[in-house]
Amino acid sequence: MWREAINRKRDSLERLQNSWNQAFSAITEPLTKKKTTKKGKLTQDLAVKRYFSISAATRLAALQTFYQNQVQNFISLVKIHIAERKMGVRSPCPRLNVELTMEVAKELIEKAAEKSEKLLFEE
Repeated sequence: MWREAINRKRDSLERLQNSWNQAFSAITEPLTKKKTTKKGKLTQDLAVKRYFSISAATRLAALQTFYQNQVQNFISLVKIHIAERKMGVRSPCPRLNVELTMEVAKELIEKAAEKSEKLLFEE
């Protein structure tokens, strides 16, 4: 059973990484394709560096934090479900949802980029 749980968690994290990669491509693709003036190129280069400075460790930490938050939400829903069952209320059993939507993935990428910027400026 613990092997199955480990495999499920690994699969979930892989799906989260794939969603991250899709959102990252959606954010960075327009930045790398535009032809701009010299002044615009400087700001574009800074934006590109901002996103590409996100380390693998920062990405993994952001995804694991998201995963842990989803697990905590699931646990609270299960507790509510159990309490409702004891009172005789029938409700559907909650499911663990670790799907990462494009909007949430973009928010996570922005937060990770801010964190990476802070680390770069501190050095």
